[in-house]
Amino acid sequence: MKSAIKHTVEFKKQAVELLLSSDKTLKDVAQDLGVHPVTLRSWKQKALIHEPPSLIPEIKNGSRTELEREVKLLKEQLRAKDRACEILKKAIAICSESQGANPFMG
Repeated sequence: MKSAIKHTVEFKKQAVELLLSSDKTLKDVAQDLGVHPVTLRSWKQKALIHEPPSLIPEIKNGSRTELEREVKLLKEQLRAKDRACEILKKAIAICSESQGANPFMG
């Protein structure tokens, strides 16, 4: 059984920067660096969550700001859908009260 190789924080950071700035696939970058693709994917996910935006290079297929704009738009759309669901639930409750039945109780 292989023992786990401890990589420095700097190595992990540079590996993620290489992955994000490269046209290569995650698998290819991992192979070039001698790490398992799952390991590199994990480093990438942690970096995208924990690193300040200024430390993460431009992401292929669109800049970070474009992705942030898209995330903001999707969050707004999700909030609108959630509000619509809440309104529908309240409408169902009002209609069922007026009919004397609870549609959720059968």
